[in-house]
Amino acid sequence: MDIPDLIDTSLTTLQEVLDKADVVVQVVDARDIAGGRSKFIEDLVQEAGGKIVLLVNKIGELKNARFRM
Repeated sequence: MDIPDLIDTSLTTLQEVLDKADVVVQVVDARDIAGGRSKFIEDLVQEAGGKIVLLVNKIGELKNARFRM
């Protein structure tokens, strides 16, 4: 199986990947922000000293709605 060059096969676990990352982007659906977030991943990123960017997708589908997190 050919593995694209973009994948670092030396990083065998999620923890290793998070330890190397400066920023992790978490994409969530605007209609269910809380349901799309992963507390487990967020905790791992924070323990590794990384930062989390929360990217809210489908924001245009919310008409006159309030954000709830």
